[in-house]
Amino acid sequence: MAAIFWNTGVSGFWNTASDWSSNTVPGSNDDVTINAAGTYTVTISTFAGANSLNFDAPNATIHVNGSDFLQVGTATITGGTIDGSGSAVGGPGIIQDIPSGVWTIAASATPLILGGGLTWQVYYSTDVVNDAGTINIGDAAGLNATIENSGSFNLTTDSAGIGLNSVNVSGSLNSGIGNFANFGTLAKTGGTGTSHISASYTSSGGGSKISVSTGTLEFDGPSNTFSVGTIIGPGIIAFGAGSSNFNINPTIANFLIDGGSVSFSNTLSYGGNFSETGGSLTFSGSPTFRGTFSLSGGSVTLSSGQTLTLPAATSFSGGSITGGTVALNGTTNVNGSAVIQAAVANNGTIDVNAGLLDLGGAVSGNGTITINNGTGVEFGQASATSQKVNFASGSKATLKLDQPSAFQSAITDFQTTDTIDLAGVTANGAFYSSGNLTLYNGATPVLQLSLSTPYSRNRFVVGPDGVGGTVVTVPSHRCRRARAISITTAIPTFSGRTTTGPWQSGN
Repeated sequence: MAAIFWNTGVSGFWNTASDWSSNTVPGSNDDVTINAAGTYTVTISTFAGANSLNFDAPNATIHVNGSDFLQVGTATITGGTIDGSGSAVGGPGIIQDIPSGVWTIAASATPLILGGGLTWQVYYSTDVVNDAGTINIGDAAGLNATIENSGSFNLTTDSAGIGLNSVNVSGSLNSGIGNFANFGTLAKTGGTGTSHISASYTSSGGGSKISVSTGTLEFDGPSNTFSVGTIIGPGIIAFGAGSSNFNINPTIANFLIDGGSVSFSNTLSYGGNFSETGGSLTFSGSPTFRGTFSLSGGSVTLSSGQTLTLPAATSFSGGSITGGTVALNGTTNVNGSAVIQAAVANNGTIDVNAGLLDLGGAVSGNGTITINNGTGVEFGQASATSQKVNFASGSKATLKLDQPSAFQSAITDFQTTDTIDLAGVTANGAFYSSGNLTLYNGATPVLQLSLSTPYSRNRFVVGPDGVGGTVVTVPSHRCRRARAISITTAIPTFSGRTTTGPWQSGN
């Protein structure tokens, strides 16, 4: 066993003895160091092996020709480029670990660059890569590089991960094309921030595993496939760009979508904390969430006839849900404007605390929707009689009905400063009796709403909303008749007696 160094910062071939300090070609039992200053290339044009490799030459390149390969047991890489031509018969150049080999990518201002069609095989299940630095894919020799991991590929810092270089090809800039085929374990083991994988990821084989024990592991590659294996850990798996498809149920504690598109071709069952802040999420089956669910941006799309079952702890502060049915059985907090263009089966409580909740589909169930101060709820279609809409005490809130005749739910605590906006309804009078508010256009009743709130005075302000509908409010006790809409049209017999418009029924 010998310690052998690359002689000078001049290009040469691995199998040329005179290029090494020992004047011999390194063998599989030797410890090799390439750290000479300068810009140069060490070319491997046949099999090359070493017991260990210390590569610390930011401007140097190890180039693996054609189907040749470099096999090293232990490696420490601080900076430099490893690439392969990818043009010879038999495929690109290959670098490969030996059984129980350990490769360390050191934290460095200079990333490790892979390119030229290189394949890096973490070949054995006992092999380990400890990555503390950045790996970038794409160089002048070619945009492509592939990592095939059958061992443990550990990201030990937040800066660890896989990025894509911008490479000048024939006068134009092109992004590197990286692929990470995982037969083993990809793990984030250090750092409390975010590590990024910008290469396209593929889970390959049932033993494929992603483990996030700390911080966030975010996938930003153009195309990611999670068809087999497991995704575990107390950390966060995130998706920020590209297209990702699942056919498995992750058991990781936290799942985040902040960009790109994510789809589940299986029927998802997830028990952790789910959050979507951007991007798009698409389901083929009827997904069930059992932990927490938060939607603050982006979109969720269901197939027709499918049901999205949300957990007891659900919150909306943005974004949209379309298609199918959304089942709500716990407490749903709306903390910002959100759109649900899907049927809603609400058997819990929806608290609208900020913004507007736009319910574009039919609403069923025996739950309650509470509209708090300064907020609003818009119903686009029917609402069942078993559903209740409650104006919070002292609120200044708005209930908008796009199809008023299809709205059958009871309205409670509708008081001064609250507003009911009725699209497409023309009315100029109202009368309340026995829990029902009937609106009139002249002497003709046009709509009846269930207001299960006792009123000391049978008074309601009725007027146009400016877009072809009618607004209903409750006047304060100080409201004088002269300030209200004057309605003098006689109203036909109602509840066994004849009365006049509401503003003629008292002071």
